[in-house]
Formats: sequence, C-alpha cells, structure tokens
Amino acid sequence: HGTPDNRGIRDQGFKTLKERYGHEDPERVFFFADEPRVARSYADDSRAFDYQNSVPETLSAYLRMTNPAEVNWAGRTFRGRDKDAQGFAIRDYINQARTGGNDGFIIRNVIDTYDATGKPSTIRGVFDPNNALIVDRK
Repeated sequence: HGTPDNRGIRDQGFKTLKERYGHEDPERVFFFADEPRVARSYADDSRAFDYQNSVPETLSAYLRMTNPAEVNWAGRTFRGRDKDAQGFAIRDYINQARTGGNDGFIIRNVIDTYDATGKPSTIRGVFDPNNALIVDRK
C-alpha cells in the first residue's frame, strides 16, 4: 500500500479521508499493489491532503479475502477508453464487486501507477479495513 500520508494508520487502522474526519464513506475501498514500484507511485507527500505535515510511506500488508472478485484488465490503465471509444474505469468494476457481495477484488494485468505509465501489475483491494493487516518490516 502506498500512501502520501501514513499518520494514524498504525494506531487507528486504514481509513478513508472522509472517515478520518468522522464521516461515513459508503464507497470506501483500500488498494494494495503487488509491486513496490506501483505503491511508491502513490506515496508522494505533494498529493497529501495536508502535505506540509504528511508522512509518505509504503506499507506491507496481509489481506484477508474469502470471496474476492477477480478480473484480467488486459493491460489497460485503471481508466480510459478502448479503441471503440467505450469508456472503462476500475471504479465501475469495484462497485460491481461491492454490490455483488464480494469482500474484495483482484485486478490482474492493469497499469495502475499514479501517472498511469509502466508495465501492468496486479492490484488488490478490500472494502473492510479490518481485512488489511500491516506487516512491519524488520
């Protein structure tokens, strides 16, 4: 997991920005990459909500999923248009997984760096932050 601001994650767990400020977030999702280069692309303090005090970090995590939705994204970026001009977005697939009763998702063969460049990789996500356990590197 790459985050531009890790404050609070270790003692409070994963929360969305809305949840950090006491609001419900029915669309919450927590993303994880299988390759450090992908996670690092999101760990940039200049993109943090409070960049002056942010603490960027990549975190190793164990994900618990018993019923993940799985898809091959065919080497596309996380959002864009196919040659036939049909739009696509990972958010649409994630919403289908959530409403379909899945506890998470695995999206293979996707270009998901912050700037949508580089080689495809696999990303995973969970809807419940209790299904993501930070694994400290020693």
